[in-house]
Amino acid sequence: MLGNTAPAPDSRSDGSKRRPRLLAALLIVGFVGSGGYVMTGFLPSADIPPEGAIWFGTSFDPDSFEVYKRLTSVGPEENFVMVGRLPQPMAGSRLVLRGYLDGALITIAWPESRDVSGTWGFNLGPMRTPGAWRYEIAEVGGSALASGQFMVGQ
Repeated sequence: MLGNTAPAPDSRSDGSKRRPRLLAALLIVGFVGSGGYVMTGFLPSADIPPEGAIWFGTSFDPDSFEVYKRLTSVGPEENFVMVGRLPQPMAGSRLVLRGYLDGALITIAWPESRDVSGTWGFNLGPMRTPGAWRYEIAEVGGSALASGQFMVGQ
């Protein structure tokens, strides 16, 4: 799990103090394993998914959310990450992460955060069940805000 922190401006009027951004863990149930997330402000780059998309990669920068070594497939023992960009910033308490294997809903998880962001990153894997996987970041009780898919080989 990620354990990095990034400074954020203090809400006090003097602005002289800084407080660390909150980081939280995400427990992914079922076949996925455990992961973590981080969020922070950023300026979009070519290595950040467009709005409504989730990209997968070997890792991501917790400050900028840039995805390193994008992946469309992984082996059954590989760890990897996902970064999703939402149409608008939302609190983690209003989001759900859904995982589908070959079209069937396999796992649902919730970020343990009340922080607000338009971009979210998660550590995933290993995925020991081969097939076509699709992940969605959705509003609780709502439709997908961002989605992406990848293959897990044997």
